[in-house]
Amino acid sequence: MVLARFEAGAITPPKELDQPGRAFTVPLESSTVRDPALLAVLLEAEVESLRTICPNWRHISPADTLDDVGNRIELVDFRDDYVLLLRRGADVDRSVQALTDRPGVSSASCNRLGILHFTPNDPDYPSQWHLNNTGQQIPGELPCTPGWDMNAPEGWDHWTRAGSMIGIFDSGISVLNTDLTPFIAPSPVSASFIWA
Repeated sequence: MVLARFEAGAITPPKELDQPGRAFTVPLESSTVRDPALLAVLLEAEVESLRTICPNWRHISPADTLDDVGNRIELVDFRDDYVLLLRRGADVDRSVQALTDRPGVSSASCNRLGILHFTPNDPDYPSQWHLNNTGQQIPGELPCTPGWDMNAPEGWDHWTRAGSMIGIFDSGISVLNTDLTPFIAPSPVSASFIWA
């Protein structure tokens, strides 16, 4: 998988797709990529289409990004970040190289699989099925289904620094959890919640 960040405005999605809170995939064509030089770079990198990495927040007014007490909630802008879908059989490393240091492309990288080496020392970790669901039985809960989790152990080997800000896209958060309540704010676009 190739992730790329383009310079602001380099990719122009069709208006019917560019809606608040909506993720989308667009084909690689001149109406999406207006700069012929950038279009040529993407074709050289064997890109077939571009997929947004998360819903679009740019249409949300600043007034809608306030929590219950009036504090501003910062929404990270990913409008220029895309997953590049390559032609079948394309060489991912060659595609990243073709995109590197080219006009219109701020960055390009390849995601690779890692090997788990880190497990937290939290004594409650075995009961936190949402982090790593091995089918464990939690007292008072239904039996857990192995694999139905957020795959946290797979990420810990890559990022373990204290003080790092993370984003959690989850519709199953309990707003009554006393550990989380101070960090949760209503979402401006849905009935779910986002971290403040």
